[in-house]
Amino acid sequence: MKPIPLSIVILAAILALILSGCGHDEQTAGKEQAAEATPPVLAASATAAAVQQGEPGLEAGLNTPVPQVTHSLPEYRAKPPLPSVHAAEADVTVMQNSYCWDYLGCADYVGIPGMLDQVEPTTVQPGERLQILLDYSPAPTEELLYRWIDNGNYEQVPLSGQLFTAPEESGRYYYMYSANWMTDDGVYVLNQTSAVFSIEVP
Repeated sequence: MKPIPLSIVILAAILALILSGCGHDEQTAGKEQAAEATPPVLAASATAAAVQQGEPGLEAGLNTPVPQVTHSLPEYRAKPPLPSVHAAEADVTVMQNSYCWDYLGCADYVGIPGMLDQVEPTTVQPGERLQILLDYSPAPTEELLYRWIDNGNYEQVPLSGQLFTAPEESGRYYYMYSANWMTDDGVYVLNQTSAVFSIEVP
């Protein structure tokens, strides 16, 4: 067997190196083409899926938390305001009555005297001045006070600087206080609330 010339061995080695390099370039080019052929929508979907499996509150492709927005009513809008009634020597028990208030809608309560049958009246002196205070802002457009007569009949009681005068004659008296918030033109009622209480003149 004759020995293979050195020149042929060198030529074969060079050819093998060239062929192996071409194969590597073809594989790299194929991967790059596959990456370029991936639709952006699919790429975004993959990112979103990865985010969903990760930390909650992260947007797709972002590392900053998404703010969680909560809605709650301010305290002053959550329920109708209840006035306080003050005599010279005691505070009068006041109970919520019918109202139409903001997002709460309207509620209709039992009228007086039925609603106050189980409530002990506050004793005041004949002709005593009592004060009604409504701690609320904005202040109501109008405040009205009525005294129950009989069978659902009422008479309006004058309010002067949130003060009213108790009757001179002895007996138990039932009152209904009403506050209204009107539109600027005074045509429509925006909010309305009422409260009831009773006093006794010895």
